Amino acid sequence: MSSEPAALSAKEGRGLYRALVLRKQLMLAGLALALLLSLCVDLALGPASYSLDQVVLALVSPASVPLQVRVVLWEIRLPIALMAVVVGAALSVAGAQMQTILNNPLASPFTLGISAAASFGA
Repeated sequence: MSSEPAALSAKEGRGLYRALVLRKQLMLAGLALALLLSLCVDLALGPASYSLDQVVLALVSPASVPLQVRVVLWEIRLPIALMAVVVGAALSVAGAQMQTILNNPLASPFTLGISAAASFGA
């Protein structure tokens, strides 16, 4: 029994690569769909609750919904929700960069002491 890895043919290698790319694309599409769904749910919930139908209609065609719904969604809730998405993306990039620079997949602000230093400075 040899310890050498089995060689793949070019056709098998391309097939495995295509399967890997397809899996990554499906995962990315699923996560984007989950983000859109959670964004719509975030816009729908609040003191003045709206249905998901009203939220989607207000986002797609703002002129077709009542003025109150349009103002609440476009002027109040949408900027806050979009800023939350941007901040979340920035924090995830910062965490990935920290793990890459330190070459440690377990690196977090708490294990490195950055969180304590930030709270001391605040």
